[in-house]
Amino acid sequence: MSSIKKMTTKAGKEFCLIRASRGRGAAPLSTRWYPQEGWSARYTDRELKKYAAEFERKVQAGEVISRSEQKERELEAKRAATKIMTVRQYIDTVFMPAKVVTISENSRYTYQGNIDRYIYPALGDLKLPDVTQANITALLQSGKTRTIDVDPDVLALLRQLRRKQASEAISRYVFAEDGSPDPMLPNELNWYMDKFSKRYNIPGLHPHKFRHTYASISITSGADIASVSENLGHSNKAVTLNMYTHSDAERRKQANQVYREELKKAGQG
Repeated sequence: MSSIKKMTTKAGKEFCLIRASRGRGAAPLSTRWYPQEGWSARYTDRELKKYAAEFERKVQAGEVISRSEQKERELEAKRAATKIMTVRQYIDTVFMPAKVVTISENSRYTYQGNIDRYIYPALGDLKLPDVTQANITALLQSGKTRTIDVDPDVLALLRQLRRKQASEAISRYVFAEDGSPDPMLPNELNWYMDKFSKRYNIPGLHPHKFRHTYASISITSGADIASVSENLGHSNKAVTLNMYTHSDAERRKQANQVYREELKKAGQG
């Protein structure tokens, strides 16, 4: 049977706290009931008992649950909904909306470009529970080999690194775990970059900044978009242009300046 306790709010309004037990191992549930002004004591007592009895019935029937239990049910419903989503639906409605609030616009273009180019064609229409290890393996092995031009000084440093690696472990990867053939984990690379950033006072340094720097300097200095786009691995030139329009704008500004200077020279002559 539920318990009833008369109480008063900080504002001085009277109410009754009704608490119903759910048996051993389950926390009791409670609710507030406020009597109406003008009710007689007999009518108030009768309505209170009716309300308390109905509340206890709902508690016993599982129709009333705690806030924490309600949150857990909502979370479970989301999990269940996720299980029947396709990979495309999950990325569009869950992954990307959560991701875009934590990354830059350039990074968003990169993410979406890779998703459109690689993940959707291979996995987009599969239900999440149906994605297998074989699907993931096929996706990872579907990428094309990209050849890039490397400065001779960089090659010399890479050869030096390979000799050092070979003295500890033979690895197929350029950047491997110390003393191991396994590839370096992304968080380790970020740790090295963070350490380098603090040592040389270069705030916010991360691997993608080198990529952005390459693209920005190349485009600003006159390199053709098609070559830069291919080196970056973008699916088409439009992706590169969308990400680096600021660089293209700087190049146009330089061109305009050259034009103005030539006009001044002609006028002075």
